[in-house]
Amino acid sequence: MERVEFQVEVPIQASKGSIFSRLNNPSGLSEWFADDVNIKKDVFTFFWDGSEESALLVTDYAEEDEVEEATLLWEKQLGDLKRVLGG
Repeated sequence: MERVEFQVEVPIQASKGSIFSRLNNPSGLSEWFADDVNIKKDVFTFFWDGSEESALLVTDYAEEDEVEEATLLWEKQLGDLKRVLGG
């Protein structure tokens, strides 16, 4: 099955600075997105349960029949971000 790109939009009530710090640095990202995050030369490395992925920009793709499940995962992750931000 072909993988398709999808988007998730979640409104977050917090200051731009608070959101930016949780999206732009390893310690902020490890609060809500991954178990651990490192950055070297503008490349972020994300660690989850013994696996790792590196990226400059996060774009997700899923099998067409898995988009709903992947969207729910992102909504959960972004909900964790909202919780960290107190919003």
